[in-house]
Amino acid sequence: RTPRIAAVVPDLLHTSQGLVLVERDVEPQEIGRPLSQAHGVNLAVVRHDTLLRYDDAAVKELLAGDRLLGLPAPSE
Repeated sequence: RTPRIAAVVPDLLHTSQGLVLVERDVEPQEIGRPLSQAHGVNLAVVRHDTLLRYDDAAVKELLAGDRLLGLPAPSE
C-alpha cells in the first residue's frame, strides 16, 4: 500500500540479505503460550504439516512439535 512496504518485500524474498525469515522449533518455555509471546516476530505455525497463519484461532496455544515461521529476535 505504500512504497516503504514495497521496499521491504524484496528483503523477505532474498535469504542472503536484508530481513531473513526463519523456521524453527517451538522452544520448551514457549509451549502453552500464545504465538504472540514466542521469541521473534512470528507469522505462522506449522502444526502436523499444516500451515496456520498468526491470526488463526488454533495458534492461541503453542504445542510441542510446532514449528514457527517468522523473523528471529534481534539476539538470535
